[in-house]
Amino acid sequence: MESPELSKLRKICGYGHIFLILVTIFCTLLLALSIVAFCIFLVIDDPTIMDQDRHTMIITMGTAVIDFAAFTTISYLLDRMIKTMKNGESPFTNDNAHILVHMATISVVSAVASIVGQVVGIMVLNPENYPGSIPFVQIGGAIVLYSLALIFGYGAQLQKESDETL
Repeated sequence: MESPELSKLRKICGYGHIFLILVTIFCTLLLALSIVAFCIFLVIDDPTIMDQDRHTMIITMGTAVIDFAAFTTISYLLDRMIKTMKNGESPFTNDNAHILVHMATISVVSAVASIVGQVVGIMVLNPENYPGSIPFVQIGGAIVLYSLALIFGYGAQLQKESDETL
């Protein structure tokens, strides 16, 4: 018979799994829509749209495609972690630590793509009208995820040592 705490954790992980499936589906739909919009802006030849505005929109949509691909992948990886806990396994495994490292890497790639897109948009194409910002959320998220990966890796090491002593 399992403890009430484990039962609650499994139940919460079950709800989290369903929620992350919905988030992954939603992000996939947004990714598909952003790819379609990106392709439309690539082929559109409207004389009322100035070339600078068209290029700015292409960069913005390209960055959105990368962001939605990152969010979709991160939600999928997070769901993989939740499923292991839902099945009653310890969350402190090397696999979960590697998943967190992958999530941090994806967040950094998304931040770099955003910065590159902004640099091209600001410095090259449209310096007057292109809003620039630093992607603090992705950078901060990557730092937190990498820190969690180190904690999970250490937890996996402690779990292994504990299992070996028994």
